[in-house]
Amino acid sequence: MELLAATPPRFDIRSEAAPRWWWKARPVYLCTGATAMLALRLVLNTFGIGLFCWLTFALAVYALPFFVALSVWMSAFRDGAGVFGALLIGIASGALTLAAGQVAIAASQSLTLRVAIGSAFAVPAAIAGYDAVFALSQIGGLRWLGARPSLA
Repeated sequence: MELLAATPPRFDIRSEAAPRWWWKARPVYLCTGATAMLALRLVLNTFGIGLFCWLTFALAVYALPFFVALSVWMSAFRDGAGVFGALLIGIASGALTLAAGQVAIAASQSLTLRVAIGSAFAVPAAIAGYDAVFALSQIGGLRWLGARPSLA
């Protein structure tokens, strides 16, 4: 005797409620290659600009010794000291300028003298900071700063 099994009825909710493509496994890409690169670029540009600004303001203290060292280096090189001799003389004069300024500020009792020495260091730093901002504004095409004012 042969038993015929009856086919059970199909109770599949997906066959009637939703189309077939709905039930296929599809990965969800929240961040594609172009989007990831854009986000990474924005984050790295922000960190880069912040690092550049920090570096600019941290090194502004050394503007006067750098200008002195550069001037002495050019004078020594022009007068025939050679490349390495002029470089050594320039570095020594810049270091001496920085040390003399720090010792003069620390040793002086007069507030007027301290303000004068501080101004001698602050004015070249302000000019260097203005030039840095002016140069950066030219990169993006912002021309609203105009020409550099004459200091003479």
